[in-house]
Amino acid sequence: MDILLTTMVGLEETVLKEAKQRFGLEGEKLRNGRVVVKGDLEDVARLNYSGRTFERVMIVLDVIDGIETLEDVYGAVKGQDFSEYFGPEETFACRSDRMGEHSFTSLDIERTAGQAVVDYFLEETGKRIRANLTEPDVIVRADLDGGRPLHIHRHNGLRRAAQEGLPRLRSSSRTERCSRVCHAPRIGLE
Repeated sequence: MDILLTTMVGLEETVLKEAKQRFGLEGEKLRNGRVVVKGDLEDVARLNYSGRTFERVMIVLDVIDGIETLEDVYGAVKGQDFSEYFGPEETFACRSDRMGEHSFTSLDIERTAGQAVVDYFLEETGKRIRANLTEPDVIVRADLDGGRPLHIHRHNGLRRAAQEGLPRLRSSSRTERCSRVCHAPRIGLE
């Protein structure tokens, strides 16, 4: 599976070097601030817990060409098999980055992708999945990058398992979960 790692612009080569040397994973730069490596679910867990040079770890569900309208976004997202990664008993939110010229905004993509996820679970399970925009169990990303294809990602895969072993810390603006040993609050953010 493809695993997307986000980082600060300019650190992509450093992330690729860490992925290869520390985790044995090959990859390539997708664009500024994004690197894709090949791995499995165990690698997702290892990257989440032990990565140093990247911010987020996401599973790439699909990459789809020819997205021109919000109807295309809806069809692309609804066509995913989300049941392999999460179920209607969990909460979710959709996030999006949109780059380039389009007749719609990132918020429009988030709203459309969110409706597609809700409709998917209604059809597949007969249950309505609940949205939670502030502390979702799962985040589905639908990123549209100019002339490039739509990328559909999913992260927070380790959220529930990680929260059982991580203490809850209060910050002034939001609740974060932070590992006792880990150097960064990687799991549980967003």
